[in-house]
Order: sequence, then C-alpha cells, then structure tokens
Amino acid sequence: MYSLELGNHHWIGTNDVLIKRSAIDLVADWNNEPVFLPSFAFCRAEDTDLFIRAAKRGAEFAVAESSIIRRGFDPSRITFKGVMRLALRYGTTTARLHQVHQAEFNLRQRRRKTRRKPIRRIARLPRRVSSRRAFLKELYEVVNLVGWLRGFGGWRSMIYHRGAR
Repeated sequence: MYSLELGNHHWIGTNDVLIKRSAIDLVADWNNEPVFLPSFAFCRAEDTDLFIRAAKRGAEFAVAESSIIRRGFDPSRITFKGVMRLALRYGTTTARLHQVHQAEFNLRQRRRKTRRKPIRRIARLPRRVSSRRAFLKELYEVVNLVGWLRGFGGWRSMIYHRGAR
C-alpha cells in the first residue's frame, strides 16, 4: 500500500483512528491549508496525505496493533474486478502521494524504476499460471504498477464521483 518512506504507516486511515485536535490544528494552521487537500478529493488518499503532512510537522502516532476494527465491505470490492480496480487505485494514488511529498531527485528515481517493472512482471505471468494464487498475486502487482504509471502521468483515481451523494 502506502510507503513508509513518506513518513506514514500504511494502516493508518481516518476510519480507525483517534486524532487530537492539536494534531489537526498543526496541519490546518500551516499556511492556511485545509485539513484535507482538495487535490486528493475523490481518490481515498486524503487521510494518508493528512497523516504525512502531520508527521512532517512533528505529530507523533501510536498504533494499537491488537485493536479490532469491524468494517463492512461492498461485495463488489472482493470480486476479481473489484480487487484489480483497487490495485489500480492504490498504484495511482501512491504515485500521486509520492509526487506531492517526495524530493524531486527521489521522484525521478522512482519514476525510472517504475517504468521498467511492469514489463518484468508481465514476463513472469506465464510462469505463474500453474498456481492460481501466484498468478493472481502477480497480476495484482502488474495492475498496481500500471496505476503507478498512470499516477506519474497525471491521472487521478476517482473513486467517489462528484455527482454522488
């Protein structure tokens, strides 16, 4: 999912966290930025961006790894199509997060490495056909990398549609 290189733990999201008001103020008072940036609206990365910005400004996090979160999922999200859509979105939004939060030098390296990876992953697919699980895992990684390329190319994942209520 989201890289620890960005100063964020990939499991932190606003659906399972308690936030002190001082941490929110730390982000919101910085150059009059909103708590959730509009550039991440509709793609499900606005909370990750919030935590990255808070960490950069000195906020600390504690994780209760033994806590239990009960959450329902729409059945369409656990189908083959739903999982591949999720892989694409994770890749696209992770690339976008890197564009916003990483130094330009590191970003150029990341783009260069990301361009080569899908071809190698696609070449490995035929060898994984004997195991359905291995094949699907490899296919997930390919789709995720395509998402990275889309994200670096300026695409945005629109999970939430503007007209939806």
